Amino acid sequence: MIENIEKSFNLRYVAGGLYSSTNEVKPYTSLLDYADLGIKRSGEHQSDFFIVVETASALAFEKCRMVDGSIKYSVSQLNNPDSIVLHPGGIYLDKFLIHGQVSAIGTGNNSKKLMNAFRKEIKRQCPNKSCTFYFSEGAEHFYNNGVRLITINADEPVEFDLKI
Repeated sequence: MIENIEKSFNLRYVAGGLYSSTNEVKPYTSLLDYADLGIKRSGEHQSDFFIVVETASALAFEKCRMVDGSIKYSVSQLNNPDSIVLHPGGIYLDKFLIHGQVSAIGTGNNSKKLMNAFRKEIKRQCPNKSCTFYFSEGAEHFYNNGVRLITINADEPVEFDLKI
């Protein structure tokens, strides 16, 4: 999926979070270079996210004063209207498949263009749908082999899991 999108767009992926300086930010030019792709380090679906922009778009950082007086820098969609947010899904503790998500609050044309490209590729490679979730044969294989399909977090009651 990522390979196909990256054939059409030159992208930068910046890991969400707080940085001590903007020099600390190391963007990925391909998500395939992200060592934990397909693996979740926590059972939360909204952990490990990326702000995604086309390479030509500048990235704006917000200066944040912490309680202890220190300064941190954050990159978010609020300051980057041409961006989208990508929460890669993945396996957690070999028992949970945490869903991924692509979203946008930006109203910029580039944001809309990226969302449409991701939406199209997701529907193409994940033709099956249950409720609002698209899933692939790979997800169905995990489900059929006892892996829980997580919609919120790994601590959720089983009744909130995706059923396919």
